[in-house]
Amino acid sequence: MTPPQNNFAAIGFSHLQPLVLQVNRVEIQQDYEMPRQAPHVGHRFPDPLPDVAERWGRQRLKAAGGEAQARFRILEASVIQEELPTTQGLKRFFVIDQSERYDGRLRVELEISDRLSGQTKTVRADVRRSVTVPEDASLTEREAIWFQLTEDLMRRFDREMEQAMRENLGEWLQS
Repeated sequence: MTPPQNNFAAIGFSHLQPLVLQVNRVEIQQDYEMPRQAPHVGHRFPDPLPDVAERWGRQRLKAAGGEAQARFRILEASVIQEELPTTQGLKRFFVIDQSERYDGRLRVELEISDRLSGQTKTVRADVRRSVTVPEDASLTEREAIWFQLTEDLMRRFDREMEQAMRENLGEWLQS
């Protein structure tokens, strides 16, 4: 028997105000190749982090024209599972422990190069988030926790990247 599948919507960002750049184009570059063996588990997520990060770049970053070029690079979008110690002996029948921890990390950089001025500026965001799961969690419950982990990571990333852009890319970022 196959376990029930959650129907999670893709995490999107089109409801947010676009970050409009005075560049002729925004190149999205996926530099992270997601491992598909333990302890990496991101490939099992309902909406894998590399896909969500790429979607953020496509939906939030908009080119308004200009001589400069922007490159959005996804350097890391990983989730690693760590087994946690659980209660042993007779006591284990009366206790529900947290049995796994999922550590997510998203590292991205946005580089703008202006050929006319010869100027290049780079902003980076590096966010991490961890969550634990009880040992009696079903696959459906785990997928919901994984989805929430991805949403939380992206919310933090969005805040950090937008702030870095506003502080450091003023000459290319439209208000």
